[in-house]
Amino acid sequence: MHTHKQDMEQDDDEEEDEEDEEEEKEDETDSLTGLEGLSLPCQAMLKQALIAQVGGELERAVHLYLMCFKVHPAAAPNFRDEFMQVLTLHGSRLAAQGEAAKGLPLYKLAAAVLPRDAEALTLLGRLLFVLGKEGEARQQWLAAIKAASTEAACVEARESLDLQNARAVNRWHYRMINDAERNQSYEDALRRAVERRGSHATPVLDIGAGTGLLAMYAARCSSNDPVWACEMSEPMVEIAAEVLAANKLSARVSLLAKHSDDLRVAPRHSDDLRAALALGGDSMCLDEKTLSVGVLRERVQVIVTETADCGLLGESMMPSLRIAAHNLLATDGQTMPCNAQVHALLVHSPILRSQGRVNEKALRYDLCV
Repeated sequence: MHTHKQDMEQDDDEEEDEEDEEEEKEDETDSLTGLEGLSLPCQAMLKQALIAQVGGELERAVHLYLMCFKVHPAAAPNFRDEFMQVLTLHGSRLAAQGEAAKGLPLYKLAAAVLPRDAEALTLLGRLLFVLGKEGEARQQWLAAIKAASTEAACVEARESLDLQNARAVNRWHYRMINDAERNQSYEDALRRAVERRGSHATPVLDIGAGTGLLAMYAARCSSNDPVWACEMSEPMVEIAAEVLAANKLSARVSLLAKHSDDLRVAPRHSDDLRAALALGGDSMCLDEKTLSVGVLRERVQVIVTETADCGLLGESMMPSLRIAAHNLLATDGQTMPCNAQVHALLVHSPILRSQGRVNEKALRYDLCV
């Protein structure tokens, strides 16, 4: 028979267990090293963070660590490892619950409080990537590589960038840019276009710039003429920016993260342009503003593109060129390529047919596909 006395004894045992747990937490915090030289409020905050961490209150622990690091930066070097551990555990717990996005504010705060910490930046990049924010993830990984004090500290960031590049750059792109004969043909054509113009300017627009190779050819064919390169894929824009910087051509090629259909030419007079862009009292200079919204300062003499697939028409090159020629090309300008030939051969192949159409006889159902 269960008695009132047994209930009281059980309650006493539970209270003793709780007291023992609290004493264990306090013992752990009392044995903290690295508190020397820190203010008493800072020491108290760090002890509370550890108690929260041991007790499984991970979000509270992250907040306390970050609050301490922000108010007392001297504490960060000694307690960085403990903080990274609890931040990672908190992120993993949220991910397991299908709520990874809830951790983003804390990860961003960590990167802001520890802007030179490669691991914090890498973790933020990883979460951004998982959430589909690939452009922002790339920026964090690049920042991590720049902030890393040793090569080992940025291994994960470099690997993440390599994987993202592999996803952004289709495998056929490597075959294309490794085609020396094709590359030379484009460079020669651009050089001839510039030479034909003589002393007149030859502004160039590269549509679907990819890595920026054709834009760099154009920039090197003429030392001062403006060159614009537009690319709609955000990861490819980032790659192109790195390529241009590595080749010291960032100042020569204006990179636009736009589809060519969205580009336009500025009005002739700066007052008209300012009104068109609704600059008002904006402190940004005119050229910076035009580039940010995809406005070219003038019509171009050459539009160059490599957006043709193996069948010429697969990447909508012809519609894009028609729109670009109408909106952006000078009356005496030219496109590259300016003509093309497509050779076709009729083939009857059940195997090829099965790869592009549903065989309803084999399925015995009408899939309406």
